[in-house]
Formats: sequence, structure tokens, C-alpha cells
Amino acid sequence: MIVERVKRWLHWDRPDGPQGLAPRLLRRYLLWNNDWYGSHAIRYLPIARLLTRVAQASPLPVLEVGSADRGIAPFLRRRVVALDLRFDRENLRRAGGLLRPVQGEIEHLPFPDRSFDAVIAVDVFEHLPPGIRVVAFREMARVARRYVVVAVPCGRRALEAEQRLDRYHRQRYGVSNRWLVEHWENGLPEGEAFASEIRTAVPGGRLRVTGNAPLRLWYVLEALDIAVPRNYLRRILTGWIVDLASRLDAADPYRRIFVLEVTAP
Repeated sequence: MIVERVKRWLHWDRPDGPQGLAPRLLRRYLLWNNDWYGSHAIRYLPIARLLTRVAQASPLPVLEVGSADRGIAPFLRRRVVALDLRFDRENLRRAGGLLRPVQGEIEHLPFPDRSFDAVIAVDVFEHLPPGIRVVAFREMARVARRYVVVAVPCGRRALEAEQRLDRYHRQRYGVSNRWLVEHWENGLPEGEAFASEIRTAVPGGRLRVTGNAPLRLWYVLEALDIAVPRNYLRRILTGWIVDLASRLDAADPYRRIFVLEVTAP
């Protein structure tokens, strides 16, 4: 098979690179391209910009909850403590030491109070039963010194877009997307109601809410990954528009980013 021959030529499964300028450049390009998913990047880039500013003023680490080894570290480019139920050993190796994995649950964070400058959970709360969302947010606020950041798809239009995407996924692969099914089992939060829950859980903090990922763009990015899973031009085609869109407070977003400033700067 051609793909397997190219992988052997590029020493794809070996830490040492191939000999020769052409294979080294091709391997570097493919690694640069393959680690890029537009729908993944658009949710992390605005949070990474915020946390980069925070990191300049304090040495305390960042905690990410619930994204295992596929989180913010490559975008933040600094060491992150990652808490989840399980981790993929190969993905941890590829992270290149940027992650310190800790096994645990979001509703019982195994850290002292105010251990982290910022605590984030990205596309996690829609996977939690509604009954433990407030508990989880209180735990995040307990171990945070400055910021708690939660990014989550919200509302009826996001739900309808997910349902359309799942129909396309079933047409393409014959099965539903298990992550989307889990969203619906737990229910997508409504933006205003979710903000009220946060204010109730952590009174006194300053809350900002922005729209992330314009709904149509989110759908196109996700559908592109379904239609062309082995896309060798992914980053070239989508990188520029993702970077631009991630800077916008989208009026009709797929998800919203809730930033709670626990204490005044």
C-alpha cells in the first residue's frame, strides 16, 4: 500500500527522522498538518491568548480538566496539568513533555485550594449530568487563583447543528458519533441559564461570556473532517480562517466561552 511505503520512507513510527532533505521536509510538513484540526483549534485559540497574558504575571500552572492528552498545551506552548479519567500513552509521548497527567474526577479535584492560576474545561460540561455541573464548577473555582474558563456548546441551534452533523456521520460511516450522542443524553446547557448557575456557584466573581465558533463555520469544519479524514492540506485550507474566526465574539455561535475572574487582578 502506498501510504505504508511512504510511512516507512519517512520513519513515521520512529523518533529519529529519515535521512535526506526531501523526506525530512515532508515528514515535518505532515506532522505540522496532521496535528491541526480546525474545529479543535477554534475553541482553544481564544483561551490560549487569555492564558498567555495571565502567565506573564504569575508562575503558577494551568489545570485543564477533561480533555486528557488532546487539550490546550500545543496552543499555549507551556506545561499544563491535565486531569482526566484516562490517558493515551502514545498521545502523551507526542505531547513532548508539555503535559503532567493526573487521574481524577472533575467533581473531586485532588488539589489544594488556589493551586492554579487558571482552571479550564473545554467541551466537557455537556458530557456531565446536569446534577453535577454546579458541583464541578465549584471545585474548579476552589483550586483556581484567578480564572475559571468553561467552553461549552449552548442552545437549540447548536443542538440542531449537531443533529444534522450526526445524520451526515451516519450516512458516511453507518453509526452515530458517540460524543454527540452523549451531549444529547446529558442535554446542552442554555447560555443564560448556565451563566446564572455559574454566578450562583461562585458569587462575587466577574463573569464574561463570548460566542465561539460561528455555527456555520463549526459545521463546515466538522463535516470536512468526516468527509476527508486523511486531508493533507487541512492546515493550509483552514488555518487562516480559523485564526480569524477565533478572534471574534460570534453572534450566532456553536459554543460559548464563560470566563470567571475569581479575584480582581
